[in-house]
Amino acid sequence: HLAAVRSGGSLKLYLDGKQVAASGSFNPGDYDLSNDRPLRIGFGDHDYFNGSLSDVRLYNRALTPEELTK
Repeated sequence: HLAAVRSGGSLKLYLDGKQVAASGSFNPGDYDLSNDRPLRIGFGDHDYFNGSLSDVRLYNRALTPEELTK
């Protein structure tokens, strides 16, 4: 499974419970989940996701690495 964890100004990407990427310059203001606009994966004519997803979850807190392995 794939998980992205945002905590403050950092973003970490996990694949099957193991961290595979990190960014210390993530701007959380770009991803305000308190609005009522639809959630999108990609945007525009060329940057879009063409596929399907199952078991999508959004949390209002950063999950710990231990929680990601469950």
